[in-house]
Amino acid sequence: MASDVIRSFIAVPIPNNIKSTLAAAFEETFGDIQHLRSVRPRGMHITLKFLGDLKKDLADRIGASLGAIVWNRRPFTVQAVGIGGFPNLLNPRVLFTPLIGETQSLIDLAADLEKALAEFGIAPENKPFEPHLTLARVKTPKQLGLIRKRLKALKGVSFGEFRVEELILFRSDLRPEGAHYTPLARARLGVKK
Repeated sequence: MASDVIRSFIAVPIPNNIKSTLAAAFEETFGDIQHLRSVRPRGMHITLKFLGDLKKDLADRIGASLGAIVWNRRPFTVQAVGIGGFPNLLNPRVLFTPLIGETQSLIDLAADLEKALAEFGIAPENKPFEPHLTLARVKTPKQLGLIRKRLKALKGVSFGEFRVEELILFRSDLRPEGAHYTPLARARLGVKK
């Protein structure tokens, strides 16, 4: 990849205590299943928009615009509860924890972001935003029966509540040991710059 192009996305950061709680519960429940590739705790976040490969100057302009997108939005609270599977629980390819609480505020924030990014030529998503935290990807369907059974054990379990207070534009560098995320720009909800 050319040095003036970066792989990037916009996300809501997750507090460390929530990451630790999720990682511990996930490891306890699914740690012996070899056909899952789990997200490292430091990589957990709520992705609002994957931007893909962007020229650095475009990423810089998007980062500079984040404050204008979120200054009129107040912080809000969500809670991570249970574990589900995309596209469904019968044949999950991704395991995630759903978010509950003020999720409409999160959906509205994602919609504001989509509108603002369209002005930069970024295509909108072709599916609705679903508030969630990705926990793992299913590498092969070999142990799906066991995965489905264990998902039931975590139904309704709360992993904690947290405030959504900022957005971060991240650079994503793919490495053999996993993706490494570097914050490029931050914008706090309700703060006018």
